[in-house]
Amino acid sequence: MSPDLCRLHYRDAVALCPACGHGVCAACRTGSGVCPQCAERLEDEVAMARERRRSRIALRRAGIAMHSERGDPVILREGPLRLLVPLVGAAGTVFAAAAVCAELERGLGLDPAVSVLLCAAVIGLCVRLLLGGVSRTAGAIAAGLCVTAAVAGRWWAGTYVEPSGTTAGLRPLSDWVLGHGAVALALYVIAAVLAYGAAAGHRAA
Repeated sequence: MSPDLCRLHYRDAVALCPACGHGVCAACRTGSGVCPQCAERLEDEVAMARERRRSRIALRRAGIAMHSERGDPVILREGPLRLLVPLVGAAGTVFAAAAVCAELERGLGLDPAVSVLLCAAVIGLCVRLLLGGVSRTAGAIAAGLCVTAAVAGRWWAGTYVEPSGTTAGLRPLSDWVLGHGAVALALYVIAAVLAYGAAAGHRAA
């Protein structure tokens, strides 16, 4: 059909639809300048995009990792305190994990590089609950909090200077870990990966 005619009413076109290039008469022209068919198609696309977004959020809340698209929220928790709860909860999680690492260092002589492995999955789960679902962002936050808790726990416990084997507990193991920097670094990486996995979720088979 000629672009000079409206394809619905066969009237002289006053403009061309920017989406499909067909003529649009004054009666068919919408506020955006597109023809009625293209306007309906655009509305359907927006509705489908909104439905896909709801589905992604529902799956992430169920613990299934999904790809993120522009406009997807990082915090899936709802309510007026949706931002305050994760912030306060993250600080409390780090504090609690650091306290556990420090007490294990003081009581059993277990270096935080080792004891943080026991806290990694719990930290990841806490971040997942605080954000209301799983995501790569939640995983990255959990990994960072895990390493922060280990460093804070070591600082909290104080510098260990006793020679190995003079007291009971796991101090010889800690001495060995501290004497091999690469091993301590590897343990931090493993703990961060565990925390990331717990907060980032898993994909459906």
